[in-house]
Amino acid sequence: TVFTGSPSWIIEIVSPTYRDNDTKTKREEYRKIGLKEYWIIDHELKTIDITRFKDNKQFFNKVFTQGSINPDVDQIREFNIDIQEFWLRIEQNTKK
Repeated sequence: TVFTGSPSWIIEIVSPTYRDNDTKTKREEYRKIGLKEYWIIDHELKTIDITRFKDNKQFFNKVFTQGSINPDVDQIREFNIDIQEFWLRIEQNTKK
């Protein structure tokens, strides 16, 4: 299958081995292709870093450690993550 255009939203899980690539290089690459929103989930820091782009320029960036977040992308705004619950479930699953 061939896809055209760019995705609206990408969620990246930081790899300890490729931290700079996941948090810096890819952010710039995604900006250039017209991505609307980029989430970086960092298990080591227990953060979710959200960057939003408009007209191929970054206009919003915030690192979240608590609260509830959702994407600002058409058709998926209803998706919601409670950050504390998210990390709690991750921890529970890694102990099994």
